[in-house]
Amino acid sequence: ESQVKNLLESNYYFEQAGLGLHSADTLKIFLSMKQLAKEKDLQNVRFWGKIYGLEQNYFVVEADYVEGNDEEEEEEVEEELEVGSFLLDNFLSFIKELEEEEEDMDGNFLPLPKINYKPPPNPPKEEPGTGMNKKVYYVCNDPGKLWTKLPMVSPKQIFISRKIKKLFSGRLDAPIVSFPTFPGLEINYLRAQIARISAATHVSPTGYFVTEDEEEEEADGELLTNAEYEALSIKEQFAAGIQGWVHHVPYILPQ
Repeated sequence: ESQVKNLLESNYYFEQAGLGLHSADTLKIFLSMKQLAKEKDLQNVRFWGKIYGLEQNYFVVEADYVEGNDEEEEEEVEEELEVGSFLLDNFLSFIKELEEEEEDMDGNFLPLPKINYKPPPNPPKEEPGTGMNKKVYYVCNDPGKLWTKLPMVSPKQIFISRKIKKLFSGRLDAPIVSFPTFPGLEINYLRAQIARISAATHVSPTGYFVTEDEEEEEADGELLTNAEYEALSIKEQFAAGIQGWVHHVPYILPQ
């Protein structure tokens, strides 16, 4: 049976920090999450957060990757994403045509400048269920509407997203006009920012999680709840300061 984290309980704690969702929206999202988990056979489903847009907002749900779920759909989405590479290839082809025309011309002309730039090779995407693609994400614009699965994120999308600042429109098919050129649409930019936020903000009390491999040779090891963990009181946790907390999601290394 699919596991869906109780959003009503989570929202109670959000409200204690002065945040939280409207009670009506909370119930709609929770019921919609349960329906999504049942339809897609998802595990460990939880409400990730809300991202504001200029036209519409995004409600984001996170779940564990399940092998075989919507892999064909994922491949179809990925075919439309190499916008930046397409523009660069066309530009280089145009310059090459000009150079060929220059060779056919008679007379004395200044030589066209030579472009020696070669785009660096794109590192491959991490396999589904590992690294930045360890989790899958679904979004919708309003509680109760259909959920859309976000595609896997690539290292290049993470790299470019760190160099640009763009407001979300709320439309997944919106183009990202930026310099440097972002390789994808808003659906990809949203996925890249979710990966960055998750890597930077997921923290837990020290000792709450342990890795499946005691030697911890792999940073992507499975996290397990420490059965021997003894929770500190709020006063003790506060006194521990920053030393009482750790990131339990690996940092995204610079590319």
